Amino acid sequence: MTASRLIPPTAAAWLALAAGVSWADTLDLRDGGVLRGVSQAEQQPDRLKLTLQSSHGRIVLDRKVVDRVRRESPAEVEYRRRAPTVSDTETAQFALAAWCRDNGVSEGMRRHLKRVLELAPDHAEARALLGYQQVDGRWMTRDEVLASRGLVRWGGGYRTKQEAALLERAAKIEEEQVLWRKKLAGWRSDLESRNAEVARAASDALDSLRDPASAPELLKLFGKEKNPVVRRKLTDVLGRLNTSTALVALADVALADPDPELRAMAREYLAKDNRPGLTAPFVGALRSKDNAIINNAGDALAALGSFASIDPLIEALVTTHRWRVGNDSGGDTYSMNTGTGTFGFGGGGPQDIQKDFQNPRVLAALVYLTGENYLYNKDQWRAWLASLQVEQAVDLRRDL
Repeated sequence: MTASRLIPPTAAAWLALAAGVSWADTLDLRDGGVLRGVSQAEQQPDRLKLTLQSSHGRIVLDRKVVDRVRRESPAEVEYRRRAPTVSDTETAQFALAAWCRDNGVSEGMRRHLKRVLELAPDHAEARALLGYQQVDGRWMTRDEVLASRGLVRWGGGYRTKQEAALLERAAKIEEEQVLWRKKLAGWRSDLESRNAEVARAASDALDSLRDPASAPELLKLFGKEKNPVVRRKLTDVLGRLNTSTALVALADVALADPDPELRAMAREYLAKDNRPGLTAPFVGALRSKDNAIINNAGDALAALGSFASIDPLIEALVTTHRWRVGNDSGGDTYSMNTGTGTFGFGGGGPQDIQKDFQNPRVLAALVYLTGENYLYNKDQWRAWLASLQVEQAVDLRRDL
């Protein structure tokens, strides 16, 4: 008479049963046990249970104790029938390995080939099937051959140890960035929560953020942010991180952000850091085609206290800008006389306009840095700078 039993999770460990019996299914249990038999899930009305017909009778299991059900092929069933009857000799073990190879039972093939090598270490066919090569009289796997050349397996291929280390580090960094992306996105979402405590917790989390590893994802979040209040908070976070990438982002904000309060915050953090090289992007921006960028650069150089930038600031006091009006179709065009404030109309295609602009915040930077004020007269500023340089040269010779 067939027994029917309900197996609790705690009793599953003893179920590694009847390895040599030919059953078509293998159940891997969550606690590491294994059951073999014929599963009858499709006949089980209760979907929370799974029935297995095994050599020990009819067994009913809770589905939660089963990790997976593996349906064996006819060849695998036949292999398990044959395996216990094969003699433990080199010839018999290799014959069964060859049968496994021909019938697609790869796990069995490897198992019996390894046994062949235990019995006959120089069995050439077994070595070849397991991927060995003979190098300088030694049998070596492909991994061993490549390892002898300084290569290691990584990501499905072979790399030098240095490359593998770099790739491993890059993979860890990417994994870390994914975590930061999720965390920052969660905080950003919570900032707009209707629950005041949730919103405050997100704000506090951003305020306390100091991990430099968060900078790349924080920069992405900042770049997409439209809310001016949140942009200011994120600017504050970037300033406290004080990484090179954060400083580059702050320089961009100081130069080009339309929010004057945000530009002022960025300048303040840059001035606190004041590391060598911070003035370079602002000195370069003094040659911008955009008059607003030039004036923003003047503000930043004043905040950085960059006396070395006086000469390029002088050159940027008055800048010439060109633009085109009209259209390329040859139709009517118009232009404005900047002296009289009148408009002119004409034909014949586009016209190039050129105009000199005074840059008041560049002048303010010069006045702040030097204590002098020659307005927009570049010649007087140059003469003053030249006389100052002469005085410094004389003082230097006296010191010698």
